[in-house]
Amino acid sequence: MTLLYLFFASIYIFRFIFFSIGNLKRDYIHKIKREYSFENSPFVSIIVPARNEEQNIRRCVESIFSSDKQGIQFELIVIDDRSSDNTHSILLELQQIHPQLRILKINKDEEKLGIKGKPGALNLGIKESKGEIILMTDADCTVHPQWLRTMVASFQESPSIGLVASFTLINETNFFHKLQAIEWIQAHTLARGGVNMNSPIGCFGNNLAIRKEAYYAVGGYETIPFSVTEDLALLQAVFASKYEIRYICYEFATVKTEPTTTVKEFLHQHHRWGVGGMALKWKAVVLICYSLSMWIAVLLSAWNQDFIWLGSLIAIKFLTDFLLVNISFNRLNSRHNTWFIYGEIFMILVEIVIPFTMLKQKVEWKGQIFR
Repeated sequence: MTLLYLFFASIYIFRFIFFSIGNLKRDYIHKIKREYSFENSPFVSIIVPARNEEQNIRRCVESIFSSDKQGIQFELIVIDDRSSDNTHSILLELQQIHPQLRILKINKDEEKLGIKGKPGALNLGIKESKGEIILMTDADCTVHPQWLRTMVASFQESPSIGLVASFTLINETNFFHKLQAIEWIQAHTLARGGVNMNSPIGCFGNNLAIRKEAYYAVGGYETIPFSVTEDLALLQAVFASKYEIRYICYEFATVKTEPTTTVKEFLHQHHRWGVGGMALKWKAVVLICYSLSMWIAVLLSAWNQDFIWLGSLIAIKFLTDFLLVNISFNRLNSRHNTWFIYGEIFMILVEIVIPFTMLKQKVEWKGQIFR
């Protein structure tokens, strides 16, 4: 039985080693800060899709225009995707203050060139944009004051870089929000490690940038198969092309988003991520096996009352998970390491519950149903 415990534990330890190497393998920021000048910066278009975002859109737009733009020419395009609240009127007010703000109004789904949901809005915005570099975030996000400069600078290492992803943090006001904040950093850490090991497993579309040339080279959302996780679909398309991907972990490249406020909303969000993540195919199976291996070992040791092994296995899981995510905590100057133990317990519960939500294939998102 000891050999069985060691076998399953070694699978989980391999996961830790693999993603740790991926997160330690590349650190572009020092090179970017040292070598790049914004004197000949390409024109930049920032794309923000918005649907019924009257509570958030003003903060989002103001954070972008308040950021450090020195040396960068840019435009902000907000796509009002059939909003039924005051989103459009707020945008019109903001346009009077910020002439670089362009508003695209979608009145019906057919105007999105046959592409459903958020991908259709993004595609329309990109087609209307003037920039060589496209930055994307969501209407419920605010950007770091150095976000624009840092994301644009990330493309300067090589003209072959087609896509740049970075970390999204959570605005926290209570304990539930802090748990989500730790989970998001953990998810980003795994995603960054995967990209750097040439095995992309995800990214977050609310903090993403792409070279327009690369977007059209892969066919854009007009040819990329529809997905409720449009960010993963775009990541996979760019990875399969001649272009390179960078996933940066740096405080200045972050955006902050609003957390889910209820358990129901949280489960809907993770159900959407899970359904979209099925596009990973064999990689999804491998990721599931990583976690499953540890749970099998824990359950076996508990069943056999091997309490020394039970404690050891739990300690291995908690320690390796902490050491991995702590790489990101340090680079983001985050203090969430003090809350890690609570986040780890929370993630255990999530791992137990989320598989049951996958029995439902319909996805509810922004008042729409996708299959």
